[in-house]
Amino acid sequence: GDWTWFGGRMVQQLIRNGFYAEAYEAVAPMLDRVIQQDGFFESEATA
Repeated sequence: GDWTWFGGRMVQQLIRNGFYAEAYEAVAPMLDRVIQQDGFFESEATA
C-alpha cells in the first residue's frame, strides 16, 4: 500500500521536478482511498 503522509511529500518533489505523469500515478491511489473512505484516515480502518 501507500503511505499517504510520506507519499504526499514524494508527490510534491515529483511535481517540482517536472514529473507530472509520475506524480499523478503516485497520488491516484491515495485520492481513491480518500474518496472511498469519505475522508483521510491514518490507518486502514475508517472512523
